[in-house]
Amino acid sequence: KSVRDRKIEIRCPDTIVVEYGSDFDESVIKTATKKHLFDEKDKTDIEIEGDVDVTKLGKYEIKVVASRKKKLVSKNVVVDVVDTQAPVISLACDSDVTIEAGESYEDAGFSANDNYDGDITDKVEADIQIDTRIVGDTTIVYSVKDSSGNEAFAERIVHVVDTTAPGIFLDGGDVYYVKKGSEYKEPGYEVSDNCDDNLKTKVQIESNLNNKVTGTYTIKYSVSDSSGNKVSQTRFIKVYNTQSNI
Repeated sequence: KSVRDRKIEIRCPDTIVVEYGSDFDESVIKTATKKHLFDEKDKTDIEIEGDVDVTKLGKYEIKVVASRKKKLVSKNVVVDVVDTQAPVISLACDSDVTIEAGESYEDAGFSANDNYDGDITDKVEADIQIDTRIVGDTTIVYSVKDSSGNEAFAERIVHVVDTTAPGIFLDGGDVYYVKKGSEYKEPGYEVSDNCDDNLKTKVQIESNLNNKVTGTYTIKYSVSDSSGNKVSQTRFIKVYNTQSNI
């Protein structure tokens, strides 16, 4: 058949999907309609009737009109403007944070922006409760969805470390007097740590005390926590008698 006698056909999809904010290229429809003709002399005109606003989501109906001389055909086509782009979550400061055990954790903050919805920081969900009494790593997951259902995620890792040594507190002070020949009575001590409880039972005591000889002696109290932080405290014992100077 000659070009003149050939049947006009509009060959394009019933629905065309266009990304929000992109350009709606009418030439795609025109090319799809004419590509089957294979004849450079073809005089078929393709017109597009109707408007598509790519700055607003929704379905737009346009009419594709093909004409050649007195022949004319048309087809209604739906242009679906969609948003498939996920939002972006931005974390303030570093995504890796290290804090000392026992300290309170305050999140540095975050923001979320979407190509269609704009600022959606108030829609971000995150569980930022950190138990800083437990040494280890905790991952905070931030998530947000835009109005089109596109979801985004971000992570911050919080490293809880223990570099603080325990504390040993000597009851009665660090100097103790014992009369020569008298029994030494331990005044006692307390132990505290930012992570471990009941370290008092793990205290090691070393002493060179000889209560039969006057002089200054030491009792050394040492303990390590579960993170390997060690501390020691020394009590000085002065053995005296009433017939000589201390």
